[in-house]
Amino acid sequence: MNSSPELLQYLLNEGVTEVDIKWWGSLNAQQQEDIKNANRALMFTAFNNFINLKITPDEAMKKVMTNYILYGDFPVDSGYISEHSSLGFSKEDYYLPWELSDRVGRYVSDQFINNKEKFSEQVKSFSTVNAFLRNKIKNQEF
Repeated sequence: MNSSPELLQYLLNEGVTEVDIKWWGSLNAQQQEDIKNANRALMFTAFNNFINLKITPDEAMKKVMTNYILYGDFPVDSGYISEHSSLGFSKEDYYLPWELSDRVGRYVSDQFINNKEKFSEQVKSFSTVNAFLRNKIKNQEF
């Protein structure tokens, strides 16, 4: 991770904790890249599955963003913001920092094991899974 003070502040503003930063930093470059590649493969597969249902690429992207947890590098670049804004998404919907992936993964797994129906209903009340998770993080619910 680039450890510039600006990036650190940006991550903290996104709800990343020092524990999250230490976890991500404890991974070597190959481990971080493996996590990123696995997530990208999942998103690419989901996107292609939606395309195979004969929907437009924009609609497929909307479905991926609505139904899957998306992660990315921060800060969010202007091209991503522009593309996703044109699809009707706001900053609450944008991808989450990779540093959150362990904590989010544990939270989502726990919810699926213990409260799957309630969790699914709560997610549906938000525009995307990421917006739901941002809300939970902002409210310090996990």
